Amino acid sequence: MHFSTLLTSAALVVMARAATHSPDLTTDDSSGTEGVLSKFDDELLPMSRIQLAAISAPLAREDGSFTTCLPVLGGANVEDCSTVLSNIAANTNDIGVAPGFCLNWWSGTCLAKICARGDGFVNLTEPYYEKPSVVVERLGGDPLGVCVAKGDSGVVSDCPDYAGDCGVYRYYLQIRQ
Repeated sequence: MHFSTLLTSAALVVMARAATHSPDLTTDDSSGTEGVLSKFDDELLPMSRIQLAAISAPLAREDGSFTTCLPVLGGANVEDCSTVLSNIAANTNDIGVAPGFCLNWWSGTCLAKICARGDGFVNLTEPYYEKPSVVVERLGGDPLGVCVAKGDSGVVSDCPDYAGDCGVYRYYLQIRQ
């Protein structure tokens, strides 16, 4: 066997591994442009509505979404979160999430989650779809500029009480653990 044949075979193995590698939140520094699926498990929901009301009144946007800043899971770096938002924006197709699941993107200290409710409060039967540009606009506004900038995490929802039994989606911008 020639040296060039061995080199070509090794290159094919590396390319095959790269093509089948799915980013891993625990080992990879970045997900790149690929959203990684996880079950919707809202670790911020254990905060009571009284705690939420005392912490942050939701910030309303003209598009009908609301942002709540929370002092839990904060500490993400603004630059890392900007990289995550750029990776989400690089998607050319709508982002689709099945009920009860999330798509996750991360880079460095920052994690963004796009989730479709499918919990005990909301019984969705169809996936939630949104344009990447809309997701980035919503997360790049108050969640990044207000919440993350002051050391909090940010949650975007389609109802004023993100922890309540209303709405279809939740977007999170928080520290990657």
